[in-house]
Amino acid sequence: MSANPTAIGAHRVLNSEGKISPSFRWADDSDRIPPQELLQSGGVQFDRYGRANRSQRLTAAELATLLGKDVAQQTSHDPLPDGENAEPAERFRSQLQEHWPEAVAGVTTTLDFWRHQGGYLDYGRHEETSCFPTLDAGTSDRPHLMWPLALYPVTGTAEVVFQYLKDRSPFNETDQRRELLQRLNKIDGIQLPEAKLELRPSFPIRVFTEHSEEICEVLDWFVHTAALDLARRA
Repeated sequence: MSANPTAIGAHRVLNSEGKISPSFRWADDSDRIPPQELLQSGGVQFDRYGRANRSQRLTAAELATLLGKDVAQQTSHDPLPDGENAEPAERFRSQLQEHWPEAVAGVTTTLDFWRHQGGYLDYGRHEETSCFPTLDAGTSDRPHLMWPLALYPVTGTAEVVFQYLKDRSPFNETDQRRELLQRLNKIDGIQLPEAKLELRPSFPIRVFTEHSEEICEVLDWFVHTAALDLARRA
């Protein structure tokens, strides 16, 4: 949440955890209703940890629309969005089913979640058809493409592409890439070395088998962080 009390509606901007910022103060230290109570009175739901309901949060594309940006909207997954190339998408799924069938459900759930967050899927052109969950946190005339992962269905790895993120705001900041690394490392089966914050470390794709929900939470943070950066750049 914004720590600037003079900004209109600053109490509505939650941090990347979906929580009220502990540094938030009303203007002139005025004695007003706590921001969480004010948001709840407006219909925002919070869990017992003080996190706003994820379904009530804005995606990067939605935020861009509210800011008056001309952002192309992605089609919902049913089962393959119109904008996705069906041939490589099918190759990716077939290769994943052949080599890592136990991970198919988890990977599919995660990629569907990514689409619903306003992202889309791009695919590689090599014999092993890689998949890149991509987000455009820019506008139609000034794209700002980024992708946190590259999935390889034959070798069975998921690369975290710090090498590319270091050239893309806000992940050009080392602290943001470190935050991504630390969040992923909390998931059982992922151990990314901090020394590789400018490289492409990987973890086994089988981690998606039992931990897709936790990976989705990290991707949710990634999208929300990109959305906040878009608002600052607007």
